[in-house]
Amino acid sequence: MIPILPVISNIVGIYGGMILSINIWSLSSNAFWDEVLEFVTIRSFMHGFIKFFFFALIIAIVACYNGLSAKDGTVGGR
Repeated sequence: MIPILPVISNIVGIYGGMILSINIWSLSSNAFWDEVLEFVTIRSFMHGFIKFFFFALIIAIVACYNGLSAKDGTVGGR
């Protein structure tokens, strides 16, 4: 199963870059897509998926550690 969050992030990032390049640098959308298709590879997307996996792992480990070391149940307490 493909994680949906990095897919959405990649799509939003590319379209955000297109909007900025069209409005700020007056680049045509055809020129933008030509450059994207030339320079963005599957390897670029894989880096995002790998980072997503490790960040999710770190968040899960920290959350589990804090949850398991909580005192006084759901009341909290330090």
